Amino acid sequence: MLASGTAGSAVLGEILADEFADTDYPRSWLALAIAATNPAHPAHEYVARRRERLRMRLRGGSPRTGHSSPESTVDDRAVMVLAMRDGLRIQAVLDPSKDPLRLLEPFMRMVIIPTKSE
Repeated sequence: MLASGTAGSAVLGEILADEFADTDYPRSWLALAIAATNPAHPAHEYVARRRERLRMRLRGGSPRTGHSSPESTVDDRAVMVLAMRDGLRIQAVLDPSKDPLRLLEPFMRMVIIPTKSE
């Protein structure tokens, strides 16, 4: 995603905008993802593999941050982006009248600063 030359926040914003257009989609996805945290759930492996693919894509772009430190690895920042995405889904379901996507770009700027090649 980040290595494609398109800003990660733009790609993620478009994906989430499509998802949020139908409030049933994020609600259903959240219910499935929560249930799939149980290793015995039939969707557990699917959800785990999907999350790992997204983490690999985020790590592949080698995002850096203005607050780089040994405590904040590329993998840590990928996890933060995924956690923010999940949180935005929850906020969109809780109050569809609000626009949680407006927070996406400022968050991405705080967590990931594109390199010259991005």
